Amino acid sequence: MSKTSKGKELAKNTFIILVGKICTQFLSFFLLPLYLSVLETSEFGIVDLATTYVTLLAPCITLQLEQAAFRFLVDVRKDKKGTKEIISNIFAAILFLSAVTLLIIKIVSLFIHIPYIDLLLVLIFMTIVSGICLQIARGVGDNLGYSIGGFLAGGSTILFNILFLVVIPLGPAGFFLSSIIANAICSVFIFFRCGLVSYIGFKDISKNRIFELLRYSIPMVPNSIIWWVINASDRTIITIFLNVSINGVYAVSQKFSSAIMTAFLVFNTSWTESASLYLKDDDKDSFITKTFSKMLRFFSCLCLGVIGCVPLVFSLLVKDEYIDAYDFIPALVISCVFNMGSSMLGAIYVALKKTKEIAFTSILAGIINVAVNLLCIKSWGLHAASISTLIAFLVLFIFRFFGIQKHVRIRLNTLCVIFLIIAFSITTFLYYFNSFVGNIINLIFVIVFSALLNINFIKELLTQKLFLRNSKSNVRKS
Repeated sequence: MSKTSKGKELAKNTFIILVGKICTQFLSFFLLPLYLSVLETSEFGIVDLATTYVTLLAPCITLQLEQAAFRFLVDVRKDKKGTKEIISNIFAAILFLSAVTLLIIKIVSLFIHIPYIDLLLVLIFMTIVSGICLQIARGVGDNLGYSIGGFLAGGSTILFNILFLVVIPLGPAGFFLSSIIANAICSVFIFFRCGLVSYIGFKDISKNRIFELLRYSIPMVPNSIIWWVINASDRTIITIFLNVSINGVYAVSQKFSSAIMTAFLVFNTSWTESASLYLKDDDKDSFITKTFSKMLRFFSCLCLGVIGCVPLVFSLLVKDEYIDAYDFIPALVISCVFNMGSSMLGAIYVALKKTKEIAFTSILAGIINVAVNLLCIKSWGLHAASISTLIAFLVLFIFRFFGIQKHVRIRLNTLCVIFLIIAFSITTFLYYFNSFVGNIINLIFVIVFSALLNINFIKELLTQKLFLRNSKSNVRKS
């Protein structure tokens, strides 16, 4: 397949996934003022901490077998027997691991008080089930089904949040109930759309196959733990050394960087598939370098845009109780640049099935994050959490970038990197200066700079759009 065809396939998959996620994810972000208005600061901090732990526990319980499902199913898309064998073994292993782990957590809760334990256990299980169903849909090449499933999950979460927080005010329990129902709806949809019943059979369960999948997936666990180390450990350390209300403030500041990562993960989902499909091609170095550089520039400018826009809209989105969150946003947004870069490199490691390298770099970044956080939390306060996050992702990006060169030769444009450093410095300075005129100048600067830096990418998009219009016109004429 030519580079142009590969690029179009990547763009097509990204668009399909984007349609399924962008509406619900960004609507959820802009519903933040609603959530903050119906929950106390301490309640929001508790909910945020609890859901973060769910995010940690789900992939740890499954030993990341859902990632193995995606990667191994990509290789057997035209082999129904192989597909059935992988899906059967994945479900058998995950159901066993889930039952044992959740039972242990329930027993522990008899001795340690865990708020909303029953709802949390159900939520963890439904998160696991929907996660494996979505990854199976990706693995078999049903990106449309994956997109619709994500849309159903996101849309249902929003609707039931409104129901259980506003119409029937249940407090934190309403969040958990909304997520449980939403994950259930997503799972049922994927299960029937992909006809998973026909791919599950006891005769296909093999101990050797399960061990093969585990050898790939277990090194991925530290990669999922890093999100907990960098997110949940920040919250945990803040709660211990400061208090749960301040954790709520930090959670609000993270919402802005989370919105960027949501947009990026749409692309990275299809990028991971493209890397897995095309990594054996002769032109892999040029294709990966071009795509990596282009998308890193684009998403870096998106981060610049957030820093430029926040001063103008912050007071409209956030209540006075959370006003201190303003100070921590730039460091968290800049950390997204390195997070996105390391995630794109991680996708290449996934394609290569080099999961041990992912594990090593993730553990290193996690250790650095916790160390900086603990050393500086007393003197720097919440700034320690945001700065430790930035340093951790910077180190993660550096190690993965130089490590990947053994497998794929990726080159960065030095001049472009220098321009980005200067742009982030100017934008961040004007952000903290925070005058109305300065904020307007900042936004104009970001728009002009981003347009100039991505001029070739914009031309490509316009050319493809024009090509599609001409194609449709020719079809009508014929």
